[in-house]
Amino acid sequence: MVNVIISNSSPLIIIGKAGQLGLLKALYKQILIPREVYVEVVEQGKEKKERDAYLVEEAIHEGWIKVENLTKKEIQRSAELHKKFGISNGESEAIILAQRYKKCILILDDIESREVAKARNIKLSDTLIMPLEALANKKIDYKDFKKIFEKIVSLMKPKSDKMLK
Repeated sequence: MVNVIISNSSPLIIIGKAGQLGLLKALYKQILIPREVYVEVVEQGKEKKERDAYLVEEAIHEGWIKVENLTKKEIQRSAELHKKFGISNGESEAIILAQRYKKCILILDDIESREVAKARNIKLSDTLIMPLEALANKKIDYKDFKKIFEKIVSLMKPKSDKMLK
């Protein structure tokens, strides 16, 4: 049984912009993020006055999103992934954090990062799976699913060349 969910930045940003962080909470109860994902989502988002940054920060204060610090050795491994594969610091830290937890799911959209994670036998999910999972678990009905799914797809379009296709 998987009991640890780890997220990268883009799923939190997109789901936050779609106004669906509450649904994420209903599905997973708790989500772990590495420090760099916090920086990318909350700190950089607040600098740009992005509403989703404040929503994620609120979820952290509520305790259902938890920021995990990497050890010095994990930070070094993360830097190596970042340098070797050209993935973001948040993505590399999320992958390293997922390696710490043996039975976890990593929510990750970037194609290159997904390949790096797959090579490390990390179980993956993505932003588009969230509404499908909510529908399957009867957290939403089909009408809500369609609305949420379309909103998420519209938010992903500007980044679609590096994300799932």
